[in-house]
Amino acid sequence: MTVTHTTRPANANDQGLYRSNKVVRCITPRFLPMLVVALCMTAIAARPASAQVRWRTGEVRRSGKTQAEAIAALSDRSRATARHTVLQFRESLSPLDRRQLEDAGVHLGAYLGDHAYFAGVDAAVDLDGVDATTKIADVQDVRPKWKLHQTLGRGETPAWAVVPPTQVGRHDSSGG
Repeated sequence: MTVTHTTRPANANDQGLYRSNKVVRCITPRFLPMLVVALCMTAIAARPASAQVRWRTGEVRRSGKTQAEAIAALSDRSRATARHTVLQFRESLSPLDRRQLEDAGVHLGAYLGDHAYFAGVDAAVDLDGVDATTKIADVQDVRPKWKLHQTLGRGETPAWAVVPPTQVGRHDSSGG
């Protein structure tokens, strides 16, 4: 006589429970790390913009403009000779948002943190296209002090940046 051992339930009502436990046992060890990473990425991407952008020289608070005021400020930048600005968004931009901004004449540059970017604005910017993203939280002029190292911002010159007068105009043929 042969005895077979099975872990399957004899009762048909318990069959669904057996299947669901089998799936959970099978999937959980493999996909739990991926699930955790996906949830973390979703939480990070969905966080709202901070009220300030953190620069080396300090934090700059958002101006508190409404969407309409931010769009109007962007329009002013398009008419100016220096059309570079800092744009801060209310949340992360999707690839579609980026494409809409690019098509509208807003070219995002370096990411600054807190959903803010350096941006170039075309003279013929399509404000309706920009407004379609509805994510602009602030528009500010680029201030030179934001880009300077703190030492230079205080008017100090580091020793390594000073060329001695005896070295000015001197050329080293070895390439150094």
